[in-house]
Amino acid sequence: MLLHSRGCHCGRVRFEVIAPSRLSVSECNCSICSKSGYLHLVVPKARFRLLQGEEFLTTYYVQYKRGEAFLLLGVWCQVVLCSALTPRGVQR
Repeated sequence: MLLHSRGCHCGRVRFEVIAPSRLSVSECNCSICSKSGYLHLVVPKARFRLLQGEEFLTTYYVQYKRGEAFLLLGVWCQVVLCSALTPRGVQR
């Protein structure tokens, strides 16, 4: 495992993530990710740390057949920092 220091496209948001040196990413099929070509690195919350730019993030909620998801988006460059699905019938 390595500490990867990264940021969003515009540079306003910086974060660190502990992940393997060879990253394995996945594709999301939601309309935002598929149209934008976003790839996702999934890590436990304990391995992610936001360093700067919280004021430049917004939460976007999406309704799916199987539940509701949220995306934590950079308001300037639309980078997706995290997402989660809440299955139907489960309170968030």
